[in-house]
Amino acid sequence: LLHEYWMTLRNRVSAVDELAMATERLRVRHPKEPKPNPPVHHIIEPHEVEQNRIKLVNDKAVATSQLQKKLGQLLYLTNLEKWAVLTCGHCFCNECTSIIIEQYSVGSHRSSIKCAICRQTTSHKDVSYVFTSEKANQEDDIPVKVKYANSHKW
Repeated sequence: LLHEYWMTLRNRVSAVDELAMATERLRVRHPKEPKPNPPVHHIIEPHEVEQNRIKLVNDKAVATSQLQKKLGQLLYLTNLEKWAVLTCGHCFCNECTSIIIEQYSVGSHRSSIKCAICRQTTSHKDVSYVFTSEKANQEDDIPVKVKYANSHKW
């Protein structure tokens, strides 16, 4: 609990700091303005303008790339709650999986399906359905007994 509180506090302070930095304007020191002592990071010299411009353009490109990656992850995770995973690792939406099971089951008892991508056979009981609700996870919890050998041999 203390660790969670610490991480939440750290994230909050970082967000406030990031917001303060984002709203601070970068400016060129005026010719008659004295050089600040100690130096202030948002007041730059005229010869530093181009260097800072290039850095900011590169920062924007990196941030845009990271945003696209995060948006892709968000889309994946949002859609994950509607998917089934076969033993080969390929995923299909639940609706498509039920159609495959109903219409394209194979084997002696029609108890398996073939992956539409790689054609690997998966038993109906081995199809993994993704549940994202807390309630679904609690209902499926099965106590596991662990047996181990008390040996010191490696």
